[in-house]
Amino acid sequence: MNKYYLEENGQPTGPFTIDQIRAKGAVASSLAWAEGWPNWKPLSEIPELSGTIPPAIPKVGPVLPPPIGISPIPEQEKRVVLPPSEAIIVKKTKKSSLKWVLIGLVGLIIVFFAILAAKTDTSDQSTTNAAANTSTTGAAYQEPLYTAEELEAERKRAALQEKINQTTQNITTLVVPRVTYDQGFFSGVNSVQVSVTNDTDFNLDRVVVSIFYKDIDGDFDREVLVFASVMKHQTMYLPASDRKGYDNVEVYLDTIEDENLGTLDFTRTDWSK
Repeated sequence: MNKYYLEENGQPTGPFTIDQIRAKGAVASSLAWAEGWPNWKPLSEIPELSGTIPPAIPKVGPVLPPPIGISPIPEQEKRVVLPPSEAIIVKKTKKSSLKWVLIGLVGLIIVFFAILAAKTDTSDQSTTNAAANTSTTGAAYQEPLYTAEELEAERKRAALQEKINQTTQNITTLVVPRVTYDQGFFSGVNSVQVSVTNDTDFNLDRVVVSIFYKDIDGDFDREVLVFASVMKHQTMYLPASDRKGYDNVEVYLDTIEDENLGTLDFTRTDWSK
């Protein structure tokens, strides 16, 4: 005798014999399934039950077949196979749709990066060509880029060079030697003191001056003094020798040495004048 599974609240129950189905009060529209059937059937379509089941009661909404994973109870140690579930078909359809969506998305990403790479290559080639044309024709020139520190260093260098130029042009009025002395009729010149005033903005490494002792006959004698490390905007003093027989003393600037200004030479070539 065949046994049937019944659908109750969207779930398969059973299996049941015909008598058990009648006893459960199933109606003609109730769905049943037996081993070997491809799909569920209403009880009204089963010959063994036709005419013995009450008329079908209208149902609201579709009735789903058995969900995944539910298997019928084995009979006589034989595995009963349930029919294909509509839910399984729907799920497979969703997986298939998702698969194609992902494939399409990956394809779009590949196309996007291929277009981007092609544009980048074109841009690089254009830049290379432009640089080559500029180098060849000299039609365009781009100023080199400097950092803030480099710009500040260049500004300071230019300002220093301007100061050096101005100082060099006016050096004889900025670095001035002077001499003071006493004169006696019999003692000649004595208490000779020489000074150098540095009115520049540089600390001078060396200032060399020449002292000339002269007499009434025009004869002269020369002495050289070296002033080391003459600070800017200061005056430095050095004593000179006393000379008998001379009644006049003059001082002249010979050379100035400085790491910024270099060596400036003012030495006279004709000491007789």
